[in-house]
Amino acid sequence: MANKQTSNNAPLWVKEFGRSYDVPVEVTSHPKLVDLSWHNDTSPSFGIDGKDTALRLWVAHVDPQMRDIAGGKRFMVVFDGNDETCPEFVETDDVNEAIAAWEKTAAEWQAQLLVEAL
Repeated sequence: MANKQTSNNAPLWVKEFGRSYDVPVEVTSHPKLVDLSWHNDTSPSFGIDGKDTALRLWVAHVDPQMRDIAGGKRFMVVFDGNDETCPEFVETDDVNEAIAAWEKTAAEWQAQLLVEAL
């Protein structure tokens, strides 16, 4: 949880979790990653917010000892919601690998939504 010294104009992830999560600039500056962080979640998350599904890139704490899952990787890409076309779960400590997995899955997901809309 963010401490009371957090600025009102701080990013959402900082307000919800605090600066100690140290979300990489590669994530925060990505033009398609929307900050979806919520204090009831275990860590900050970024992605596409959809009607029933959100494709999320989760960013665990920089300190492995502070992570919700012991031995867990820093970055995870998953669908959060009730989507039956859920892709494989991606877990890595490499921010660029996580973003690449997120971009690939986002493109596949959006293509599938277009096909279903036809």
